[in-house]
Amino acid sequence: MAEKNKLPTFEDVDLPYSLETEQAVIGSILINPECVTQVLSHVKPDYFYIQQHRAIMDAVMILDTLGSRIDALTILDKLSSNASFDVENGKNYLFQLAQMVPSAANVENYCKIVREKFFLRSLIAISKETIASATDGGAEADKILDSAEQKIYDIRK
Repeated sequence: MAEKNKLPTFEDVDLPYSLETEQAVIGSILINPECVTQVLSHVKPDYFYIQQHRAIMDAVMILDTLGSRIDALTILDKLSSNASFDVENGKNYLFQLAQMVPSAANVENYCKIVREKFFLRSLIAISKETIASATDGGAEADKILDSAEQKIYDIRK
């Protein structure tokens, strides 16, 4: 009977993301740098699950802020200052991404998918934190609810 009331654990949950869609967003930027403004209006670097993609998007955002031309080589140059980034493999990967996307026409849809997956991962993280707070017995239910509500609200900001 105790098993019936047991809450599920999240240790075995695969976090949602779409490798192909993340690649398509970056590839779209590489083949059509004019879509950067559109991309950055929908997604932030943190929305990308793959660490390498977050680093690439950080570089894109910095280049855009500086008003610099965005292409595979300028992104690579910006990334080369990051010691954890493998420049040689990164160069090949950027050129592969540019070749993977036939057109940037669907970039807005790609961005929406990346954003959706980020929201789902964020909700999973908030759920884990809320369960941990509720089961450790150290906080009142109202405070846990307020905290969860604020965190969910912050996702959309």
